[in-house]
Amino acid sequence: MGKFHTDRDAIPQRIPMSGEGFGAMAYWNGHVYFAASDDILRDYAIKNGQLTLNTSSATKLANPVATPTVSSDGNKNAIVWAVATKVWNGPDTTPAVLYAYDATKLGPPLYTSEQNASRDRAATAVRFVIPVVISGRVYFGTRSSIEVYGLLSSAN
Repeated sequence: MGKFHTDRDAIPQRIPMSGEGFGAMAYWNGHVYFAASDDILRDYAIKNGQLTLNTSSATKLANPVATPTVSSDGNKNAIVWAVATKVWNGPDTTPAVLYAYDATKLGPPLYTSEQNASRDRAATAVRFVIPVVISGRVYFGTRSSIEVYGLLSSAN
């Protein structure tokens, strides 16, 4: 990429993490979102080719954190989605948990699938899940199903 050399002096930036990085980053509107394992979701602004910490979530996500996904209406109404997945050597009965954060400030989640678990709890988690957002719905896989989340009708 860009004719960089592979020696350490050619790496333009290195950001230490508190946990291991098992997922990928998501990008939206000049911001990169990433979470290391057993850590919070972080928003890095891209300025002059460098990543600068902008804000972070209030929720520590378990190991291994899934890759976040961003949905938006162009440059507004952006939501960062992440799924807490099966932890390494953890029980095989833990449900996946879908999180939604305001992409402009992260902080506490706007929604989690556990806030009304009797209605929204997901099936058993698997590892390395990436949520996909299409036409106002969020999709992700579990051990036994494909979970689909969207706005509720006014009757719910």
